[in-house]
Amino acid sequence: ATNIEPVCTPAATERAVNESGDELEAMPFDEEVERADALAKSKEIRYYEVRSWARLPTFGKVILLIQVFFMTICGYLVFIFGKCFRTFEVTNVVETDLRPIAQCDWGGSESEWKLYDGRSVATRDIDGIKAGEVFPVIDGSIDRFTIGTTLGGGQRCGYGDIMMFCYIISTVLFIFFGKYCSYLVAEDIKVNPLPDVVLDEHGRVVETTDGQVASAEAGAAAAVGTPAEA
Repeated sequence: ATNIEPVCTPAATERAVNESGDELEAMPFDEEVERADALAKSKEIRYYEVRSWARLPTFGKVILLIQVFFMTICGYLVFIFGKCFRTFEVTNVVETDLRPIAQCDWGGSESEWKLYDGRSVATRDIDGIKAGEVFPVIDGSIDRFTIGTTLGGGQRCGYGDIMMFCYIISTVLFIFFGKYCSYLVAEDIKVNPLPDVVLDEHGRVVETTDGQVASAEAGAAAAVGTPAEA
C-alpha cells in the first residue's frame, strides 16, 4: 500500500515551505493592500503622537482631566460607598420588584426599605405621607434600578443616581475627546503630510512609519553634514 501523507499536515506544510521557499519569497505582494496597511499604521502612530500629553493643547488636557475626574467619582461611589443598584433577579418583575422607594433608613438593608406597594406603613412623616399611613401602590419602572432618593426626594437611600449622572458625563466627554483628537490629527496631517509608502521590487513595505522616515532623513543629513530636506 502506498503511504499517502495528507497535504494539510504540519510536516507537509514545512516541506512545501522548504522546497518552495525561494519561490514564495519572490512572489509579489499586493501593493494596494501593503500601501493601505502602511498608511493606516503611519496614521495610527501620528494619532498617538498628537494625543500625547506633551503635545496635547490645554483645551484637550482640561477635557481629559474632567473626564477622568467624573469616572473616578463613579468608581468611588460603586466600590466604596456602595448602594448604587437595587437587587433584581432574572425571575423578578419590573412592575412589582422595582417599585419606587417610599422610606429607607440609612445603613439598613434593602429588605427593610418601605416601597409604594400598598402594604408598607410610614414610620414617620415623609414626602407628604403621615406616620402610620400606608404608602399607595405605584408600579415600578426600569429607571428605579438605580438607588437614589425616595420618590418624593425626602430621603436619600443611595448614590446610584449621582453615579449614573457622573458616568454619562464621563462617557460623553470621552467620546468628545476622541473626536477632538481625530480633528487634531487631521489638522496635523494637513501641515505635515504622512510620508509616502516605499515598496521594494516585491511590493513589500520598506518605510512604514513617520519615525522610520525621520530616522532615515536624519541619518542621511548626518552623513553629508547638511540639514534633511523636507
